[in-house]
Amino acid sequence: MTNRPRLPLFSRLLALVLLCWSAGLAVVPNAALEAVILTESRDCSAACRASLADNYRRLDVFFAGLDRTLAARQLEAEVEMDAGGLAAAAGKVRGWIYQILSQRLAAANNLLRLMLLRLALLSRLLFLTLLLAAAVTVDAAILRTLAHRGFESSRPAVSFTAALGFFAAVIAGFLLSLLPVAGAAAAGLALTALGCIGLHAWVRYFHRL
Repeated sequence: MTNRPRLPLFSRLLALVLLCWSAGLAVVPNAALEAVILTESRDCSAACRASLADNYRRLDVFFAGLDRTLAARQLEAEVEMDAGGLAAAAGKVRGWIYQILSQRLAAANNLLRLMLLRLALLSRLLFLTLLLAAAVTVDAAILRTLAHRGFESSRPAVSFTAALGFFAAVIAGFLLSLLPVAGAAAAGLALTALGCIGLHAWVRYFHRL
């Protein structure tokens, strides 16, 4: 089991992240996102807001183009609705779908805005978390080398379980940071830092040098 390449595992974890992201976009209310952005923006300094302004404008331009495309399609659907018969029913369904997609595009824009805002607010804590992860990796690698020189056997099952725990903590922390709740990003970052325990055990008991 432990001799299998880890790429399929990483692929499944990435697919899980994308699935949860898509599910979040489908259910998170746009009004809730706007309220959280307004609340957390109060902790952002003037320099912080200025640094985010250009990124916000790029997002607005990108999503405005998509929204114009949907508006054109919705107009075509409204023309079909005036035709009567099956074409009118199909146009009504298409118009409803385009309306939902337009709302979800606005939610996606606000979700990306919220992520950029939280990255700006928690950039120092994120750097410290990455530094902690690097220190934990180096410490565990040194202990692994010492254990190898002392002919101590590796523990593949422990390493594999710890790797799963580490990636689960990282993914859960990332998904938690997307929640439209004030303070969710800090909680997600704390969970990711806690996952460094699993990172240490993963490297410490890894079956190869």
